Amino acid sequence: MPDYSALSTSQEFSVNDENDEKKEVLSVEEAIERCGYGRFQWKVLWAAGLINASDGIEVLLLSYLSIVLQTEWGLSDEERAFITSSVFCGSVLGSFVLGVMGDRVLLMMMMV
Repeated sequence: MPDYSALSTSQEFSVNDENDEKKEVLSVEEAIERCGYGRFQWKVLWAAGLINASDGIEVLLLSYLSIVLQTEWGLSDEERAFITSSVFCGSVLGSFVLGVMGDRVLLMMMMV
């Protein structure tokens, strides 16, 4: 596991000036205001929005398809609920696995 003890949980950032003599302390809001929004931030915002929309579409389709599967396959209400909940259980397990893989693989790639 990576060691995150060196990361600060403070809400203030220090900015050195050219001579490294003075330090200016910025709040999170001031740091964001100083950096501004660029093309990268807008791309990330759009990507997050599309991912959220696709997740919503998946849930919507699941609610319709579970009723169709219940009538086509002759499932009981409990079996239909089990199929519906298995999708969400798979999402949870996949998130844990991909999170661990992301921590190990991507952080190692960033360190090299």
